[in-house]
Amino acid sequence: MNIGTIHAGLRSLLNDLSGVATTAQGEEQFQFFVDSASGLKITFNLISCVEFGIDEVRGGYDEDVKIPGDTYAPEGGSVGDLGAIVTTVCGPRQLTYSIKVECHNQADNAGAFTTTERIRSRLRFPTSRARLNELGVGIARMTGTRVMSLTQDSAIITIGQFDLILNAASVETDEPVTTIETVEGIN
Repeated sequence: MNIGTIHAGLRSLLNDLSGVATTAQGEEQFQFFVDSASGLKITFNLISCVEFGIDEVRGGYDEDVKIPGDTYAPEGGSVGDLGAIVTTVCGPRQLTYSIKVECHNQADNAGAFTTTERIRSRLRFPTSRARLNELGVGIARMTGTRVMSLTQDSAIITIGQFDLILNAASVETDEPVTTIETVEGIN
C-alpha cells in the first residue's frame, strides 16, 4: 500500500469525476484543486487508516536472496548462495478520505451539492472502480453528502462534504535474515 500513489491516483480521479478543470495544490496529506471559472474548490484529506482483523506474519525461505557476509557455501555453489528467510506482515486496512467541495460562485448551477453528488455517483461507475483497483483499493462505503453554508466577506459559500472509505491491503517486508548454517564437526 503506497499512500503517495493512492493520493496521486485519487487526485486524478476526482479531477475527472468533478467535471471541472482544476489545478492541483497542497501537500501529500492535504490536497485541493481550484477552478477559478466556476469558483469551486475541491479538497480531499486522508483522515484515518485503520487496520481491521488480524495481520498475518509470514516467514518464508527465498533461495535467490543473497546476504553479504554469509559464509556458507553449499555443494557446488559459492559462498553466500544459502538464500535467506524473508518475513512479511500483511493485513487489511480501511482508508477514510474526507472529500469537500466549496463553491464561492452561487450564480451558476455547478454548486457544492451538485458537484459533490456528481462525484459520489460517478465513483460507482465501472471505469472509476477499475481506476481505484489499479491503485490497489476498492470502495467499502461512502457517507451521505452533508451540506453547509457560511458567509465570508458578505459572500455566501456553500460546502458539500462526504467521506469515502476505501479497502486496501498493507504488505510490508522486513530485511532478510540468514538461515541456520551447518556447524563444523556435527554430522
